[in-house]
Amino acid sequence: MAGTGPPGRQGGPVRHLERNGVSRSTSRFVPPGLRGWLLLGCMVTACAERTVVAQGRTAGRPVNPKEAVPDVDHDGDGLGGREDNCPLVFNPEQQDRDGDHIGDACDPDLVYADARLVASLAPSPVLVNDEVRLSATVTNTGNLPATGLSVRVILPEAMTLLRSTDGTGRPCHVSGTRVICAMPAIVGIASASISLVLRPTEAGEHSVFVVADLPGDPTLEDCLMTLEGTAVTHMSGLPGSKKRD
Repeated sequence: MAGTGPPGRQGGPVRHLERNGVSRSTSRFVPPGLRGWLLLGCMVTACAERTVVAQGRTAGRPVNPKEAVPDVDHDGDGLGGREDNCPLVFNPEQQDRDGDHIGDACDPDLVYADARLVASLAPSPVLVNDEVRLSATVTNTGNLPATGLSVRVILPEAMTLLRSTDGTGRPCHVSGTRVICAMPAIVGIASASISLVLRPTEAGEHSVFVVADLPGDPTLEDCLMTLEGTAVTHMSGLPGSKKRD
């Protein structure tokens, strides 16, 4: 096949293509109008490769590409850009469920809501018939809004609910020893909380079960907690200790 260049340089693009990794047999089937574009692409690729090689060496040694990234904490999570797997999204725990080195907080491959529960029961020990407070906070660690969420609490028989506030500021719904607290939709990496004020009526160890109930939650192990509290009749050895009959 005849070249398209001036006399003495016909077939020039073919020779350039061969030098840049495109075989003569392949180039025969390339329409003449595309040869220039292929040649340009090969030249640009070769130039880019030379640039990468040049920038990847300092004093004759290979350099980690991350060293060229400014080590700046743009999102305020305490991690610089070189080690942060979501440089522009606050994610201090650096969760990466699929192991692709992109944090869950900014990974476009992860599309779901995910509830994470943190709860506490205090003080403990507490005197029988004194107040004890249960606090629970639910954080959405996914990248979809957490909707239809509620926090459910199962109380022991020897513990009475005095007051409650759900995630919307209203009292929780009570059915026997079960307390169901509504929660607002949690959009993005955000949280909502509930609060219960309880009273132990008997001395002993008491267990309170708490669950953040989110339909379709992909991970259940981080939304279940059992809280342990102790009620006593006498706080021995403490200043101002008193006894309850």
